[in-house]
Amino acid sequence: MNKPLFIRSTILMWMIALFLASGIAEARGAGPPPDIEIYLSVDKSPDDPYLPGEPIMVTLSLVNVGGDEIMRKGWREMAFWLLLRFFDEKGNVITSDEIRESTTLLPPPPRVFPDENVLVQGSLVELLPGGWFISFNPFDANVDYPLEGRSGFFSVKAVVPAITFSESKQSASGIQYARRYPPPDTVKWHGHLESKPVNFTKVGDADGDGYYYPLAHGEHPEVDCDDTDPNVNPGASEIPGNGKDDDCNPGTPDVVGLATISVKFDKHTVGMGNHPGSTKEPCVRARVAVFDKFSDCLAGYPFSWQNYPDIWVQCPQIGFGEIRVSGKCNLRVPPGHYYIIGLYDPDEEAYEDPMNPSAHSGNEVFSGVSAGGCESGQTVTKYLQVIVKADGKKLPGKFKKEKGSELLIIEPEYVEWDGTEELYPFVFESIGDWTVTTSVSPPEGFVADHDNLTEEVNTELEAVQFTITDVGSKWKPTKVKHKIKHKGKTKTIESTIDVKPPKKPKE
Repeated sequence: MNKPLFIRSTILMWMIALFLASGIAEARGAGPPPDIEIYLSVDKSPDDPYLPGEPIMVTLSLVNVGGDEIMRKGWREMAFWLLLRFFDEKGNVITSDEIRESTTLLPPPPRVFPDENVLVQGSLVELLPGGWFISFNPFDANVDYPLEGRSGFFSVKAVVPAITFSESKQSASGIQYARRYPPPDTVKWHGHLESKPVNFTKVGDADGDGYYYPLAHGEHPEVDCDDTDPNVNPGASEIPGNGKDDDCNPGTPDVVGLATISVKFDKHTVGMGNHPGSTKEPCVRARVAVFDKFSDCLAGYPFSWQNYPDIWVQCPQIGFGEIRVSGKCNLRVPPGHYYIIGLYDPDEEAYEDPMNPSAHSGNEVFSGVSAGGCESGQTVTKYLQVIVKADGKKLPGKFKKEKGSELLIIEPEYVEWDGTEELYPFVFESIGDWTVTTSVSPPEGFVADHDNLTEEVNTELEAVQFTITDVGSKWKPTKVKHKIKHKGKTKTIESTIDVKPPKKPKE
């Protein structure tokens, strides 16, 4: 696409709050700068990348937060210079690209001042009253020459040269203008107004292997770790000993002898009701540790949710990693039998010093799963889950996986009770068409609002949720049955949900 950068502008009165995230203008120049703030925003978040050739639509907004200003005419007609300054993820300037409308930027012709019978050079001006607000929305910032062929994480900011004047005059025809040459002291201020940078992401396939960098896109769910080599991508086979990560999986050993544990860590947020809405997102930056199942330390801590925090701090780790934007991390370990524990902290404070209990605020959730036996050269995929209920409580999740296409049943390891009523959510994720009927049998002293709930799951994310009321407080696990129908076959699987009693008040 070789088209010049152009500007399509419409004037919209937007709420000022819309632009707070973009930052306040920086002004540079001679004299006191005007109290005009500039905001720049793009139409996509960094997590939603632009595809190759896709326009990057930009909104530029200006707010006069001070008093009246006499400005060079053109703010409303876009008759001003505008620089879009692009930066790479390291903050290096890629280019500063000048946008202008040449017909309106030419100096006006000499004019006769009403009170002076001489021809002088003037500037067309307009009065911008205090509180004045304008948006230019949108214009296409997908400039080929700075960004063509590029992919990665970028930022862009707007730079607008501006001139203010101490006074203005009106011609006989009613046109407002200000003298500029001479005298120079009629120029009150001149300089540049800058917005704060706005981040965005642009994917590309520079090596033409069908896999994108830097974020996954479309039917290729993985990220190309080397977009300069068509033989390196998530669809390639690892070639041991060649010094390359051929399959873009650091856990796949280039040296024969190690096993790989690929850990996916997701957060499921469940709404209210018996058939609530449910969303899934990766627990980015969550920490994951691998522990030897047969170590002396694990002999003293049965592997259960009650002991996850103690195992995390007390037992030696065989592997340690961080969940990436793809929602997973790969850990290379010697052949053996392992347990996996994940640490999710919504405020991320524990990530700074994850092995130090004093750095934990108590808002963390530990989720665990058995990795079983891992053999040399084998890759084992395991899932960790966190469930966020509608009341804001965060619980470790566990899952059951049924094949035949595929069905994941995600349920809480326990439900923490601190009142007379609690929510019991169950999340279903499938490939193919499944029917799941879930029933709960709470212990004596607890009453569920339904005996069972049924959900049709067809290659999507669905959920059911029971409300259980405490009328007697016998702290025993709740029995759960899932009756599954798929491709004409019926199967029942059973599980239990533990009860975590309320915390005792500190004395």
